[in-house]
Amino acid sequence: MEDKVLIVSSDADFCVFIGHVLAQSGFRSSVIDPADGIDDDALRTIQAIIVASNDDMDAILAFCRRVRAVPSPQPMPLLALISARHEQHYLSLVKCGVDQCILRPVAPDLIISCLISVIQRSGRPLVRKAPDGRQPDTLTTRDDTRQLIGHGGSIHLTPTEYRLLKRLLASPGQVVSRGQLIEAAWPAARHVEPRTVDVHIGKLRQALVMTTGRRVIRTIRSSGFVAELPGVADCNDEPC
Repeated sequence: MEDKVLIVSSDADFCVFIGHVLAQSGFRSSVIDPADGIDDDALRTIQAIIVASNDDMDAILAFCRRVRAVPSPQPMPLLALISARHEQHYLSLVKCGVDQCILRPVAPDLIISCLISVIQRSGRPLVRKAPDGRQPDTLTTRDDTRQLIGHGGSIHLTPTEYRLLKRLLASPGQVVSRGQLIEAAWPAARHVEPRTVDVHIGKLRQALVMTTGRRVIRTIRSSGFVAELPGVADCNDEPC
């Protein structure tokens, strides 16, 4: 069962920080030192790997090569967090098979967003626990704070993004045109280009990936967008 995110670093403080960030977003994790390596059986319990640059970059690069050398129908998702003093190793990490490199320091939300992205691109299952008994695909909305709450955590949207979301969720599984979205999200007298809608939908799509763990909004070429989510709850009348 691929249900853990492996943190690979010799920096104890960093491992504690990343472990906390992962736990807050519903991921289980474990930690190893890059010099210890990993065997094939252990890799089968991992759904993704986060490596952190440290003073022993040779060990980090060797670890990444070792992971990439293991035959697999679905490549292991590899995410690297690079400190400023190791920025020159970016290309080396990419050549060793790292899917995405992020320069530290970085906001926790971006770490989770990038982690979800590399897992989904690999074709591996995205495994996270659902806190408070909430069903994994349930999205909860709260109008007073424009808050989204899913099993992956919560996030606050801008007023425009929230109005777009509410319009899409008002017609689940149905195509909503850009014109309909403009009418719902912007004042009637304001001229809005279709490209502006696409930009806001892109940001909304990222927020939904972070909170639900999957792509809720699907683009229908030349027609508009569809929101696909089995469960949507409204907690405006009770604490979330």
